[in-house]
Amino acid sequence: MAGTKAAYFRQMASMALIALTGLSLVVGEAASADDTPAKQIFGKVQLPSNSAPSPIGFYAKGCMAGAVAIPTDGPTWQAMRLSWNRRWGNPAMIQLLEKFSQDAVQLGWGSGILIGDISQPRGGPMLTGHASHQVGLDADIWFQPKPAQSLSVQTREDMPFISMLDKSKFLTVNPARWTSTHAKLVMQAASYPAGGARFRQSGDQEEAMRNMDR
Repeated sequence: MAGTKAAYFRQMASMALIALTGLSLVVGEAASADDTPAKQIFGKVQLPSNSAPSPIGFYAKGCMAGAVAIPTDGPTWQAMRLSWNRRWGNPAMIQLLEKFSQDAVQLGWGSGILIGDISQPRGGPMLTGHASHQVGLDADIWFQPKPAQSLSVQTREDMPFISMLDKSKFLTVNPARWTSTHAKLVMQAASYPAGGARFRQSGDQEEAMRNMDR
């Protein structure tokens, strides 16, 4: 059993190195240091690998090759927190987000969606925040519709996140904020057949799924 586990981790390490091919010498040296946290190595990377798209590992323990970035602005979406450089994903994930944004408008979700974190250019653990989002196949969608006018870069950095939860209770949706359109949005996101793609909003998704009929 120990030999099997060791072989598995060696294989994962090799695949991760493939995804990191092309880093600068400084980052390459950091990658060879045993005491350098992986989140610091992946967090420094600004661009994806020039290779075929591929998720490597798992949502909370992996990386990715061949990522693409969703444009900061689209007809039915806007990307948030641009300075974080977390709008990278597997091409299938990006295509799904674009489709979802169009479907959201049809559901009455304003002029589209606000997109939060997808992944870093080569995935992997992040310096702050998520444990998941490491393979480019999950994305954060804000429970706030995209405004009709494009948000400025600074507004995208500073705009507060509005939770749907009642903070006075444990994992309970705030009925003053939760609407039938919110429920339709979650159900639409869950309806796509693409395996592995997940739409998330930090802290709210579990209770939201319980309250779809509200």
